[in-house]
Amino acid sequence: MWSWQSDENPDLVSLLRGPLPQTGWTELVEGVLTSGVVHKLVCLSAGLSIARTLCSSQQASSRPDDERVLRLVEDWLDDPTDEAFEAICAGLFGEPDDAEVSPKFDCHDVVWWAARISTASVLVPEATWALESLILNARDAMSHARIRDAALAGILARCDQLP
Repeated sequence: MWSWQSDENPDLVSLLRGPLPQTGWTELVEGVLTSGVVHKLVCLSAGLSIARTLCSSQQASSRPDDERVLRLVEDWLDDPTDEAFEAICAGLFGEPDDAEVSPKFDCHDVVWWAARISTASVLVPEATWALESLILNARDAMSHARIRDAALAGILARCDQLP
């Protein structure tokens, strides 16, 4: 399982030890991480946790592709192969040979945005943009505090030593 190293990210540990605001915390996380790879994977961990929380709630109607795509992204997070990345892209955008088949996701599109974080470039703040887009969609069914708490749980679950 991939995990971020607390001793290599002391500013993130300090940030997570204090109270995070209900909104604007994504910029705070982005501001304390110096590695683009860790930043992307922290955003992905947060996004997956928010998507799983929303999809498991009564306020979302899950679709058949939801679990499959979330599992693909989680598997890629632990074993980032080209094949897994291609499978995620097919899950996001459909099969290239069949433009008629478009994946159907939860009514809030948080699964799509969680998968989109995994395709974000490491060298630009694209992961934060995708995470913030996921959060905007989740706000239709979840409070700011619940979104933040789900994201924090996802980030902490991937820490080598919990702060």
